[in-house]
Amino acid sequence: SKGAQIDAFTVGLGDAGDIRISASESVSIDGENSQGINSGVFTSAGVFTPGASLPGDSGDINIFTDNLFLTNGGGIGAENRGQGNAGDITVQAQNSILLEGVDIDGNASSISSQLVAEAIGSAGNVTLNTNTLNLRDGSQISVSTFGQGNAGDLNINVPDGTVSVDGKGSKGEGSKISSEVGFSTIGDGGNIILDTETLNLTNGGKISATTFGEGDAGELNINAPDGKISVYGMDSKIIAEVGSSAIGDGGNITLKAKTLNLTNNGAISATTSGQGNAGELTIQATDSVNLTDRGSLSTSALSLLSGSGNNLTINTKTLNLRDGFINTTSLGQGNAGSLKITATNSVNLDNASQIGTEALGQSSGGELFIDTENLKIQGNSFIATSAVGWGNAGKLVLEVADSVD
Repeated sequence: SKGAQIDAFTVGLGDAGDIRISASESVSIDGENSQGINSGVFTSAGVFTPGASLPGDSGDINIFTDNLFLTNGGGIGAENRGQGNAGDITVQAQNSILLEGVDIDGNASSISSQLVAEAIGSAGNVTLNTNTLNLRDGSQISVSTFGQGNAGDLNINVPDGTVSVDGKGSKGEGSKISSEVGFSTIGDGGNIILDTETLNLTNGGKISATTFGEGDAGELNINAPDGKISVYGMDSKIIAEVGSSAIGDGGNITLKAKTLNLTNNGAISATTSGQGNAGELTIQATDSVNLTDRGSLSTSALSLLSGSGNNLTINTKTLNLRDGFINTTSLGQGNAGSLKITATNSVNLDNASQIGTEALGQSSGGELFIDTENLKIQGNSFIATSAVGWGNAGKLVLEVADSVD
């Protein structure tokens, strides 16, 4: 606390050392001192002079405890500023991991591995094993690259517990779990693999894999096969994105759950605004998928350049939309992706809900295929494929075994 740090670093030739912490009850990293230095556990390698590049890897960080608390801007980080790789971060917390609070300047608590600007190498992996993971107040867990090299992978294992990503910090940025390829970067983003029983994203919480540089975004794989995934509130989202400055493809999003709920503008999307294709979005929910109060699922190509949208696939028992939206869209030269829905029991639309594929300009719309036992459309809802411009609308196929209302 009060700016205390455990550091292993090198600013010359050679590798930094590893850090290993074992505490049977808890590890707490809190706040900053009067000089604005944040408490933390850090490894780094490389010089701080722009343009210089000395070889060496930063060390790994390994923490073993029952509970890990990062509060009021406390951090754990591994980075490389020279020519070499950032270290891996591994946390084994038998009970819980908590990140919450900001420092006096509004900087949130964080766990990160990154390759910084000017560096040449790769960022390290981050692996978290626990029973409960909570991020609040704009806290972040991230793997990123801002130099010349790839970001690491992020593995979160909470197989029998809950992952909660909630709220915004004083700077207005939501809590997030992320993989990023930064601006003017050459390298690929890392994959995010999250295994849990329950995932809650609320009040601006998000999970993202993005590229804004020259490289592909990472994949997003979220597994809650016996549990529930819930995305609630404005700016709460799961997103794979190719930014407008990027040259590269978006990562695929794959979600497995018993129940998926998107409520009050909660969203899941794979999108491109740059020179690359959006990733695929695949949903497997054994019980139900529920979109209410402007909840949405989408893939989209928003650039006037060459990027295309990608396919959106939903497999479930029951699909319910009440003021909800499912669509694939293209606004530029690339085509929209296809949309395939298989619901063994029913598909229900109410209160101006929409399922569709859309193309504007020179692009063509994707095919729309729905296979279900019962289809119910009411309350000014609709299912459609459309094209406005020079392209063709996609084919619409409905296979309904029993009833259409």
